[in-house]
Amino acid sequence: MDIVEFMARPEVLIAYGLKKLISLSTAQTWMHALDYQWTKVPSGQFVNSHECADITGYRDNIFLPVLVDLDLNAWKWTDGIEMPLPEGTARPLNRVVIYWYHDESTFYAHDCRFVRWVHKSEKAVLRTKGEGLLIMAVDFISADYGWLRSPDGKELVRVLFKAGKNREGYFTNEDILEHATKAMDILQRHYRMNTTS
Repeated sequence: MDIVEFMARPEVLIAYGLKKLISLSTAQTWMHALDYQWTKVPSGQFVNSHECADITGYRDNIFLPVLVDLDLNAWKWTDGIEMPLPEGTARPLNRVVIYWYHDESTFYAHDCRFVRWVHKSEKAVLRTKGEGLLIMAVDFISADYGWLRSPDGKELVRVLFKAGKNREGYFTNEDILEHATKAMDILQRHYRMNTTS
């Protein structure tokens, strides 16, 4: 569309002696003729430590087994509808478990487009993790209640954080603990529930 819009400029039409605008399919044909393909940007790989033995061991031997046990007591949802327990089934803990997930969303000033016209001569390059200045939105969310806040909406745990070396720094372990503590305080005050269903 950039080519279509460029070719639609009056001065460009005059320069090329065109009497009518070109179509999108014409622009795409030109790009292919110039050895471009509409594809993902060639890029190298980056790695992290998610598959280290201590992390996978904790995940497989501690976290997932506990989650399986808790899941027997959680509300079940299908297409946004709470599913009742099967007839004659009881929750082993005799109470409902509600999951509150810690959510971090990162928004970059220059979010990258991964699909574009790529010339056949382009090679994959190593890329950095980052697209310029960023802001993080950190919160807790539950399928049962949505974003974590007091019933009147006055207390919430959302943090908007300008991450970066020359900005507000980085969201550290201490920040995560402080955030979780604030979330637990709101849960204790407003979401304590006893149930035997």
